[in-house]
Amino acid sequence: MMSRRSIRTLRSRLSIRLPLSILLASAYSIGLLAIGAIASIGYVISTRALISEVSVRQGTASVESVATTIRHLLLADSEATLRAVAEKADSVIRDLGWLEGDGAAPDLDSIETYIAAVEISPTGYIYVLDGEGTVVLHPFPDLVGANVADDEVFRQIDAVQTGFVRYPWANPGEVEERAKVAYSVYVPETDLFLVASDYVQGIPSRLAPGRLEGLASGLLSDTIKSIVIRSERGDEAYTTVGSPSSIAPVAASDQIRGPFLVTATIEDLALEIDAVVDPAVYDELMRRVARSSTIGVVAAFVVIAVLSTLVAKAIAGPIERLNRLTMQRVARGVGGGRLVTSPSLAALILTQLRLVARIDSEHSLRRTAEDQLSISETAFMRSGEGICVTDSEGTIKRVNPAFERVTGYTSDEVIGKNPRVLKSTRHTSDFYSEMWSSITAKGRWTGEIWNKRKSGTEYPELLNITAVYDSANEIDSYVAVFHDLTEVHDMRARLRRATTHDTLTGLPNREYLMVATDQALLRATRTQGHVAILVLSIDGFEDIVDGFGHDAADRLLKWAASRIEQQLRGDDIAAVLGGELFGVLLSNVEDSEQTPGIARRITLAVREPYAIAGTVLRPSVSVGIATHPVSGSEPAALLDNATAALHNARRGGNDGFAIHDPKMNSTAHAKLAIQSRIGRAIEEREIRPVFQPILNLQSNQVIGAEALARWSRNGEIVPPSEFLPYIEQTSAMTRLDTWILEASLEALRSSENLPADFMMSFNAAPVDLANRAFVDRVRIVIEASDCDPENVRMEVTEAESIRDFRLARETIRQIREMGISVYLDDFGEGYSSIRYLREFGIDGVKLDRRYVMDVATSDRARSIVSGFVQLVQGLGLTAIVEGVETEEQLDYLRSIGADCAQGYVVGRPQPIEEINALFEDGASSASRHDAEPTHAT
Repeated sequence: MMSRRSIRTLRSRLSIRLPLSILLASAYSIGLLAIGAIASIGYVISTRALISEVSVRQGTASVESVATTIRHLLLADSEATLRAVAEKADSVIRDLGWLEGDGAAPDLDSIETYIAAVEISPTGYIYVLDGEGTVVLHPFPDLVGANVADDEVFRQIDAVQTGFVRYPWANPGEVEERAKVAYSVYVPETDLFLVASDYVQGIPSRLAPGRLEGLASGLLSDTIKSIVIRSERGDEAYTTVGSPSSIAPVAASDQIRGPFLVTATIEDLALEIDAVVDPAVYDELMRRVARSSTIGVVAAFVVIAVLSTLVAKAIAGPIERLNRLTMQRVARGVGGGRLVTSPSLAALILTQLRLVARIDSEHSLRRTAEDQLSISETAFMRSGEGICVTDSEGTIKRVNPAFERVTGYTSDEVIGKNPRVLKSTRHTSDFYSEMWSSITAKGRWTGEIWNKRKSGTEYPELLNITAVYDSANEIDSYVAVFHDLTEVHDMRARLRRATTHDTLTGLPNREYLMVATDQALLRATRTQGHVAILVLSIDGFEDIVDGFGHDAADRLLKWAASRIEQQLRGDDIAAVLGGELFGVLLSNVEDSEQTPGIARRITLAVREPYAIAGTVLRPSVSVGIATHPVSGSEPAALLDNATAALHNARRGGNDGFAIHDPKMNSTAHAKLAIQSRIGRAIEEREIRPVFQPILNLQSNQVIGAEALARWSRNGEIVPPSEFLPYIEQTSAMTRLDTWILEASLEALRSSENLPADFMMSFNAAPVDLANRAFVDRVRIVIEASDCDPENVRMEVTEAESIRDFRLARETIRQIREMGISVYLDDFGEGYSSIRYLREFGIDGVKLDRRYVMDVATSDRARSIVSGFVQLVQGLGLTAIVEGVETEEQLDYLRSIGADCAQGYVVGRPQPIEEINALFEDGASSASRHDAEPTHAT
């Protein structure tokens, strides 16, 4: 029997342990609630991370495909550029007499100047090697004479002879080699290699403005919304395309974070492709996650609260019953019964708590696994990429909805089958063998592959196959994830067409025509057939542009292109060469008599009436013809010779055609060489002005001078008649005229004795009046000289070559607006017309020297000169007579009231210092008769 004191002590201890057990149960419940909250938050975070990963993976596949496309296109564009440069250089250097191998002395100065002047890009250039590997010409003088026969570059060039090569190279002063691409042209007559080369990393820098943007803009898709193409050095972006409305600024792509920015690198071109992936899908998924997360957290708290209550009751119930039973036994003082002591009770409670904790832990692990499976299932079902899961034998176990959408097969149709149902006809068995060898060795394979849809249509895809291993490291299954590349390939096709076809007319461009001509020549060589190229020009096209605008002119070009195509035979090709020029390849001509007939048929077709802006036109056409083998055996030679024939056709009148004659080439080559030497003389300032005085007949004072060009070559003076005719229709003439003006104004400004109203005249050729930039050049020279435009006079030669009357009149109007007076020179030499005097808006007229020669002895000559003076002065203009050589002629001109005279009797062409000397003593009358009179000024 226990004492009452012992019973009270035990009862007290048991009363204390019961609340403790309940407290422990409550603490456990709170712990479950905390675990539930943490699990819910973890669910949200992991789901967001998974969606971000899926978004990035989709973007990465698309951006890598974009980068691959841009790389292929840029390299193809580069190869085409280098080939064009090399072939053009071959043509020019042949014209300069070096590569023909006929023993003619080459113009080496012009050749070296041309080689040094060719600009491919900041890092590209042309060089020449001989057959032994010695550098003959090179922009880097240190390399000339070096032998590279043992270098990889020469071995490749020697092997390919004419074609593309790739090699590493370091120029003098460079430490590391960089990849280069080059096109070599072999000249067997001289055993020389002409090579156009550039560093691969220099390719983007030579692109025309907008070229990269054009490439990138065609690659935007539903996935990629914006693209930034920049150098790998990060100095600046080459181009940015796409709308930055959702993420701005797109150009500062390095500031964008999250799943929206994906970067791919084109290593050999030193470019980075930064693409902004469309965030719309990501945002929608995030909104769904937010809604489901809120519901999940609330539900989790409710379930955990109920579970905690049940657990607390389950723990507290047995303890309470045990406590009551013990107290009853103590109260009754049952003899011989075993009392449950405090250590036994604690052990029981501890055992029960461990059991509950183990059960809860297993439950939590199961819930975590279920959550992960749910997330994976969501990603599998909602992925935009097609996913196919097979067993280790290749039997399909599962496919997702994207797989069904891309292939056209439902899951029921493919589960249990082998993926061979998707196999296309595009790949050989070796391709598939290599693919599975990679999977076996590495556990994965990634690449482009063509598969077949249920409809039978074959399509490209970017495929990734990954092997999944079990716990024994054996392959359990395979997971294939693919992205449909149909849109990307369509874009590539459109871009390829854009590089080979004219966007306005849809006709092939020059590069396409050259390739087709090359193939036609190979066939003609085998079959002993004939090939011809026609070059067609719409005459007066510039007048149509000026009169009706560019849009109307573009419509005319499209119409003309369709008319030309309608006249071609099955194998013929029409192409656009630029502007109003078209080229036609006749690839199978029976004989030389057939070609002119086709040319006439095309001419008549284009001449059909065409309505433009309410006006009916009959466009006229000139055609140049070159045939193989008479006019050449290379595409470039045929095209150049057809173009030369076109120039002859134009000179012969509208709607004419001309057939190339080999004699045209020798004349053109000689003219090109002379033009090259003259151009160099202009740049090196070998051509400078001399000044011929102009006399006022009434005051007998020199009032001005005309600046005349003289070429001092090797100490000898080259007469103008020996060099001006070669450049009078070229841009070199404009450069010369503006240089003579600049030098003349400098002489005027620096001459201290000349009066303030001294007039300086300079000449403008007809080609200047047709050059829209001529007015700007004159304005720049006038402003830089600090001379008064009122002291400057421009003399315009009256010549047949002023054909664009409208443009010439506009040029003269703008010149006069500067304050410069305009005189018509050599009146009566060409097609003299009152129209020139009335419509050109001129200030004075100079009569050609031939009419004053016989005034001393011929009544007819005196009548012509007198009539000229009366006509000009009657129009309110100044009358000047040039070529005056005797005092008798001067006296006659004074008697009829002529305004001014110019000629040897007044003064020869002379340096500005001699003109200045006339005014040293304040006198400026003409009294020099120390030279024999001549007819050349």
